[in-house]
Amino acid sequence: MATITLDKTTIKAGETAVVTFTVEPSHMMGVTNRGGVRTVNDVTITGGTISAGYDFRYVAALSTPTTKVYQGTFTPTPDLDRTECRISYNPSGTDNDATSATFIVDTRAPTLTGTPTIGNPNLTRANQVTTITFVFSEQLDQASFTTADLTIPAGMGTLENLRTTDGGRSWQVDLRASANLAANTEAKDLQIGINMTGITDVAGNAGTGNVNLVTYTIDNKPPSATIAVTPNPVTSSNDRLVTVTITFDEAVTGFTADNIDFSNANVTPYGTNRIGTLNRSADGRTYTITYTAGPDVEDATNTVSLRNLDTIRDAAGNAATVSPTSNNFAIDTKAPVPTSATFDKTHLAAGETATVTVTFNEIVNNVTEDTFEIPNGSVSNLRQDTTDGRIWRATFTPTANLPSTSSSISINLNGLRDSVGNVNNGSLPFRDSTITIDTKRPEVTVTISDERLSAGETATVTFTFSERVTGFAAEDIQYDTSKGTLGALTAVGTDGRVWTATYTPSSSIESADNTIRVNLAGVQDAQGNAGTGTGSSGNFSIDTKRPTVDVTISDNRLTVGETATITFTFSERVTGFVGSDGMGFEYAQAQYDASKGTLGAPTAVGTDGKVWTATYTPRTDIESAENTISVNLSDVRDAQGNAGEGTGTSGNFSIDTKPPEVTVTISDNRLTAGESATFTFTFSESVTGFGTEDIQYDTSKGTLGALTAVGTDGKVWTASYTPRPDTESANNTIRVNLAGVRDAQGNAGTGIPSSGNFSIDTVRPTVNVTISDNRLTAGESATITITFNERVTGFTKEAIDLSQANGTLGDLTPVGTDGRVWTATFTPTANLARTTNHRLTLNLANVRNAAGNTVANNTYAFNQYTVDTMVFALSSATANRDQLVLSYSDATALDGNADHAPTNESFTVLVDGTRIDVSRVTVDAAARTVTLTLARAVTTGQTVTVAYQDTDTSDNKAVQEAGTGDDAASFAARPVTHLPPPPPPPPPAPDASGSPDAPDSDRDGLSNDQEDQATGLLRPDGSAGLSGDGNGDGVKDSQQIAVASTRDQTLVAGSQDGKLIPGSNARITELVRSDAPTNLPKGMEMPIGLTSFKVSLAEGRSTESFSLYVDPATGATGYWVKNGAGTWVNLASEPYGGKVSSEGGRTRLDFQIQDGGEYDADGQVNGSISTPGAVAKMPLSIVGQSAQVESHGFWF
Repeated sequence: MATITLDKTTIKAGETAVVTFTVEPSHMMGVTNRGGVRTVNDVTITGGTISAGYDFRYVAALSTPTTKVYQGTFTPTPDLDRTECRISYNPSGTDNDATSATFIVDTRAPTLTGTPTIGNPNLTRANQVTTITFVFSEQLDQASFTTADLTIPAGMGTLENLRTTDGGRSWQVDLRASANLAANTEAKDLQIGINMTGITDVAGNAGTGNVNLVTYTIDNKPPSATIAVTPNPVTSSNDRLVTVTITFDEAVTGFTADNIDFSNANVTPYGTNRIGTLNRSADGRTYTITYTAGPDVEDATNTVSLRNLDTIRDAAGNAATVSPTSNNFAIDTKAPVPTSATFDKTHLAAGETATVTVTFNEIVNNVTEDTFEIPNGSVSNLRQDTTDGRIWRATFTPTANLPSTSSSISINLNGLRDSVGNVNNGSLPFRDSTITIDTKRPEVTVTISDERLSAGETATVTFTFSERVTGFAAEDIQYDTSKGTLGALTAVGTDGRVWTATYTPSSSIESADNTIRVNLAGVQDAQGNAGTGTGSSGNFSIDTKRPTVDVTISDNRLTVGETATITFTFSERVTGFVGSDGMGFEYAQAQYDASKGTLGAPTAVGTDGKVWTATYTPRTDIESAENTISVNLSDVRDAQGNAGEGTGTSGNFSIDTKPPEVTVTISDNRLTAGESATFTFTFSESVTGFGTEDIQYDTSKGTLGALTAVGTDGKVWTASYTPRPDTESANNTIRVNLAGVRDAQGNAGTGIPSSGNFSIDTVRPTVNVTISDNRLTAGESATITITFNERVTGFTKEAIDLSQANGTLGDLTPVGTDGRVWTATFTPTANLARTTNHRLTLNLANVRNAAGNTVANNTYAFNQYTVDTMVFALSSATANRDQLVLSYSDATALDGNADHAPTNESFTVLVDGTRIDVSRVTVDAAARTVTLTLARAVTTGQTVTVAYQDTDTSDNKAVQEAGTGDDAASFAARPVTHLPPPPPPPPPAPDASGSPDAPDSDRDGLSNDQEDQATGLLRPDGSAGLSGDGNGDGVKDSQQIAVASTRDQTLVAGSQDGKLIPGSNARITELVRSDAPTNLPKGMEMPIGLTSFKVSLAEGRSTESFSLYVDPATGATGYWVKNGAGTWVNLASEPYGGKVSSEGGRTRLDFQIQDGGEYDADGQVNGSISTPGAVAKMPLSIVGQSAQVESHGFWF
């Protein structure tokens, strides 16, 4: 019976415990790998973990002959609070179950929980006491917690009477205010804390850090306040509203409007809302209230104070004791008004002004000119008296041209503001302040009898005044004396208002704008008002000048596509001809060379008959440096009938309408992979502006290099064109957009000339190989399909390398007629175990497409298939009593999972033609055998056949290949070799095979007769092989120095898969069987006892390979020898470079031994290997796992 104990019953944070497992002496805990690291299994742990690896150990000192002791370290789980824990051990298949006693794991540090409370957080008097209550997350060690672990601000009271109310989890402490508490003390947000590092729980776990417990206040200071009043002064501008703000130094309660004293604040004596609502701030410290001051008040001393102070208290209950007084503030709610307004004159004429003086009851600073409302004039030059700010003055200017009238003063009160902001409104008239006004000046009208004067004509000018005037004479008359002269003035009538004079224009004058004017400054009416400005006649024209013309052209250098506007500008309107435009200009008067260009119909510009335009279009392909357009003026007349003289000619202009042209050629019109071509651009004349941006081509098919000028005449360029890879295009051109190219005259080219067509084929042929079956087994073949992306030549069967293909290829057969696809039949190599070393290689060096392009890579390798023509190859079927063994080839990796084993009904066994039942099917993956247990045993002489058919393909039960899950093919009835039981040993006398004189041809210590008794390997058809040939190489073992056989086994030295390595001269000198040891590891069996041998190595070899054939009925899983530590190990297992396979109805064990190595018995490097081992089976042996390790005589 096993036990589990710990060296502690309670484990706290930072501690570990030693766990002791006491088990039976035959029991071993855990699994140890090759490195000696032990893994503990079957242990259930709560509350922590147990160390593994080197820290979990076998303790020999504590073990006894009847017990075995293992120890490990238990590490508790962090943050557990007094958790009951156990450790259990429950290994399957043994009597070593055990469970430890319950132990406590407490690794959680104590903490505060919940929210601590304080009875009264506000202390207002000396020695006042309040209680603090708080709770911990668990019970404390009461001795570890004292008032020394509590913190309190210095001088802010004391902590006393620390106590627990429930045995250590809930606590209370009293807070006492200082006995000598000073007056007006105010200390807020005081904190009491706990230093947790000095406190432990009952398990001894200490707390961490400092935590805040509660916050309290000591306050015996009465509240105080300040009072602020705004605005100052109080005026009517804000509706006489006064805002009072009372600010306390702390939050108060009990404060209302009744606590405010307004007795010295001039509160309005009427209305229901004299004083507004008292407003309190969120923090309870600030209060505001608004009241309305009385109207028409002027008072410079006003204040607000508090009363009834005892009702005003702070949060601690302290009452206010001092009444504050607000700032002094003034109240002025009287509006400004004028008291007088006067003029300094009684009469105003034209050009005169008067001064207006206004006096107010107080200083007013926002008087404007609009404040003075005086009709029949305007106010300006507003100014305030510099010594008396109540007085304002302004200049009054009467309205001009005003007949006799009078005006009085009125003051606009709207917006008038005094110094404190009081505003008045309305208007106040001063009707006794009047003034007389007369400002109308004399005016004149000037008329002329003829508004269009030509040569030889005169006109009468008449001057008519608005009233009788004096002082009018010829010197008051103004006109351009260079264009005409005015005769003497003649009075008309006797009223002194009208005069006339004769105007004679000068010769050779052309003037459209002319007037005669009177300067009225020297003319006065009867009231003495002088005229102002000038009185002018209407406009009149003078024209005695012949018409001329100016011909201009908008562009004096005309090139391709351009036109020019010709403008004909006459000096004046012309008549005398009837033209298509009806304007008097006969277009036939225009003269130019019509062979170089055409002039379009003229278009009148405006309606004055002076300007026409026409469009001149040069003819194409013209180059002319000298060109003009003229007008014959002989028949052109102006409106007065004056004829022009001579011709008007434009300036010279040039014509160049020949655009540049280009020819594009290519050096190679068929481009293939790796080629390039030179493009040549040849222009008809020297050009500018030609760049790569003018060249158009499909950039997805190729690239054009930089342009290179040829020569210095600016006519020829070249560029290299490189086609892009993988491009196939039959139609390609390079083009030039001539729009951006110009000749020396700036003519832009037209159109997009193109090169001739060229083809591009840079697509290299590619190939893809597919196979119709990518896993080929015995008897199968597959179709190889070779597909090129385009028609190719040069591909033949000889281009296919099969040296690593593991098969043969039939003739190539083209598919279709496009020269792209071929197929061939691939036949895998027979009897070839599964291999991944296979490759079919195409030599593509001679393959070309139609353009001559080669393949990018000369070779193409295809290996997407597997050849496995030995898988599921049934090498033998043998029967021995009630065991029928089906042996598969070495290439078959059988699935040994019992859940996947085929059903009994899948096999049909006939004995002498009668079916017998199969009672069990066993798959041995290591031996590659399927063993059928028959319902009854077969005997010598009976004919036995076996057939296999998976009766239900959906149940996942069949002969399967491990890893892939592929099912073995069914097979029809085939004969079974009947292996009779070994005959009894012959009598000693007649048998001389073991005698010293018996023939031993190969000198291996075994007579020829003994070796000839070896069972031969079955042939592939199931027939019996050659007796005495134990390894199936066709040579009797008695004749080979490296092959030795007995009736039970055959040893091959220098072996490769059971056959001799060519050229090997290894020699077996001894093969001996002896009884198995009596003390074997549990589960190990040696059916044929120990097998020891000695071998002389082949020359130059330090390690030799061996094969040992035995009967599958032995169930052997390997060839076992002891290592240096006395552990039985399986050399025929993968970790030691060996394997177990089935061949010809026998089990073959392959292994290697190094000369002088661990498994060479003599331990010397002497060219000889001696090995004592055994053909054995071990139920736990798993081929392919890591090397076995023995602990205390047991194999794992």
